[in-house]
Amino acid sequence: MSGAFFSHIKYKPDSQEQRIKEEAIAKWVARTAHPPRTVEDEEFINMMEKIDKRLTVPKKTKLTNLVDQMYLAEKVKFKNRLAMSRKVTIGIDIWTKKGLTASFLAVSACYFNVQDSKAEHILLNLKQMVHPHTANSIITLVEECTEEWGIPKEKIIMIITDNGSNMVSAFRVEEEDTSSDENDSKDSDEDDFFLF
Repeated sequence: MSGAFFSHIKYKPDSQEQRIKEEAIAKWVARTAHPPRTVEDEEFINMMEKIDKRLTVPKKTKLTNLVDQMYLAEKVKFKNRLAMSRKVTIGIDIWTKKGLTASFLAVSACYFNVQDSKAEHILLNLKQMVHPHTANSIITLVEECTEEWGIPKEKIIMIITDNGSNMVSAFRVEEEDTSSDENDSKDSDEDDFFLF
């Protein structure tokens, strides 16, 4: 009889059980790209009540804060891995929505994770770009990204892009500034990657 009574008493807001379950919901929302307002949906609340009557489903503001905290913790972890890596390859691409309503620049990094002894590929940034997609705007966004993630130029061994004239132009300037004379003589059909 007492077990049934206690099964309806909510977890204390600062209890470990409440916190663990809130973090699990936040991780689910973040990894599935559901909007934070999902937790305020009546059907979601009913489902969570059936799973655990003692849980108080967090409001979207609290959930957003939890997702932000998790993101920052993961970012620190990956920044440390990048800092320990000897070399990094950067990959870049631009996507435009149908109707040309918005464009996005994706910057990713490939490196060897020395802690786990394996290669890793992570998305560093996905930033909205304004038109026109000039070489200067591309290189500015890439430099902001590598600075944010603590990746010095000396550590970047290669930048992989498509053969778009804006991409080639963006990194051709970098190549001329930092490469030796022997790299200047490479064939023109090698424009899809650039060595530093």
